[in-house]
Amino acid sequence: MKRAPIVIGICGGSCSGKTYFAKKLIETYPKKNISLIKQDNYYKDLSNIPKQIRAKNNFDHPNAIDHNLLINHIKKLIIGGKINSPLYDFENHTRIPSKKIIKSSELIIVEGILVFYFEKLRKLIDISIFIDTSNKIRLERRLKRDIEKRGRTKNSIAKQFFSTVQPMHNKYIKPYMKFSDIIVSGKEKNEIYLRLLNTMIKKLKEDQN
Repeated sequence: MKRAPIVIGICGGSCSGKTYFAKKLIETYPKKNISLIKQDNYYKDLSNIPKQIRAKNNFDHPNAIDHNLLINHIKKLIIGGKINSPLYDFENHTRIPSKKIIKSSELIIVEGILVFYFEKLRKLIDISIFIDTSNKIRLERRLKRDIEKRGRTKNSIAKQFFSTVQPMHNKYIKPYMKFSDIIVSGKEKNEIYLRLLNTMIKKLKEDQN
């Protein structure tokens, strides 16, 4: 009998290091054995709204995410199917017409700021990881990322961080750290937590046999 995939949820605030941690985990496994889903690609398409208004949307609120599509896609991967994941253009706040085909694998990684907020999504996760990084470091990383990759100014980034990013973090992200199996400290090396995670994955696989 084919073993069910193990779903790993990686959550944390904006620029906490979720993608970096997921990348390090992927490097420890054969590529064909891991599927990665980024919650960022499931932002709702705002192409029906004038461009100058789109940027005012609260992208850190749960309502900004098409969580039903995300949950349905994860369920499809769990039963061995494949999905056409949406792709998102952060400069224009719209979905890109092309899709990314993601196939089911032994490990399914789901990473994003609101992965633990949605109860139906939490129930699909076998191992939950929260990346706990200070506000100061996250803001520094966000400034660098959004200036270099998303065509934004320092003032607009800082304004957004303090007006919506941080308040939403305190309300919809940080409180859900309580659902995590592993809390990764931004002050320590990822290798410590990767070893722990790999031990947990091995145990789950053994329990499935």
